[in-house]
Amino acid sequence: MELYVTLEEVKESIPGYVDYGKDDDRLTRLIKAAQSNLEKRLQRPLSDDGCLSDEGKLDEALRTAIIVKVATLYDTTSEISYARPYNTGIVEDLITPFIKFRGGSEV
Repeated sequence: MELYVTLEEVKESIPGYVDYGKDDDRLTRLIKAAQSNLEKRLQRPLSDDGCLSDEGKLDEALRTAIIVKVATLYDTTSEISYARPYNTGIVEDLITPFIKFRGGSEV
């Protein structure tokens, strides 16, 4: 699976993160999980033209959504979080324009 964000970008986005070189495998796994989840939510692969910028790279909004999702997954190791009792909607706001809605009939 192609990674659309780097480990360094993710590490820089995690508040208070100190790189001891031990989390690379976990962060890579979380990047892959975030990208897979995003593709399912968008109902299209991230390599789809509708997800790419004019330069042929993944749109910055989608890259940011991946980074935010990874930082959240890294920071939250439980289904129940008392520190964050609500969803901020940041990721949904970033990805909604890229969702490929299916269904209905074409006229």
